[in-house]
Amino acid sequence: MHQKHATTHRIVSAVYIEEQAHLIPLPAVPYSAPLAIERRVNHDGMISVVGNLYSVPDAARKRALEIHIHAGQLHILENGALIAVHPVLEGKNQCRLDPSHRGARTRPRTAAR
Repeated sequence: MHQKHATTHRIVSAVYIEEQAHLIPLPAVPYSAPLAIERRVNHDGMISVVGNLYSVPDAARKRALEIHIHAGQLHILENGALIAVHPVLEGKNQCRLDPSHRGARTRPRTAAR
């Protein structure tokens, strides 16, 4: 017994055979479509993504930066230029500080009295 398509009333198996000749196999590479979001830099020079903090270079001029989340990496962009790459942290309330993002301070910060 042949199955008919409910709308076109064509036999389903015949349509599949016709279309299969036009199919092109996809390349065997992992799919890596980034999720793009925007985040504001906090006063400590960090951005928050999915409950974790990631450092931003001191040289970043904009307060809002574009973030691309890939499968295993977080890319931070300023005006379309890549300024930082971090591995994606698992879980929540974790912090990733790249030491190269912080310049040598002439004197340490002290709490306001």
